[in-house]
Amino acid sequence: MLYPRNGAANVPHGPFTLVLAYSFGTTLQLTAAKSTVPVAGVRNNAPVPNPLPAPAATPEAGYSPYGYAIPALAPHTTYTVAAHFMPVDPGCTAATVTIGTFTTK
Repeated sequence: MLYPRNGAANVPHGPFTLVLAYSFGTTLQLTAAKSTVPVAGVRNNAPVPNPLPAPAATPEAGYSPYGYAIPALAPHTTYTVAAHFMPVDPGCTAATVTIGTFTTK
């Protein structure tokens, strides 16, 4: 995660653009702490801000940032960002991968 960087606190509670160094597919899943119900599924259709707002991670050379539109979120809440991958080959299973977390103001 470039913005907000993984583990960031005091992130605006939305709406804002979450920026990843590369695409994790067309949708991400946000889940609030102490909940198993996703808050939002977000798509990579948002323009990437330039420069990235703080608190941002330093991107590595050659990255291709992707922006994900984040809706308004609850204040003072920690969110987990995850990507869900569907199987593309027979015999493979779906997988959910945690990308990072952030806490809103």
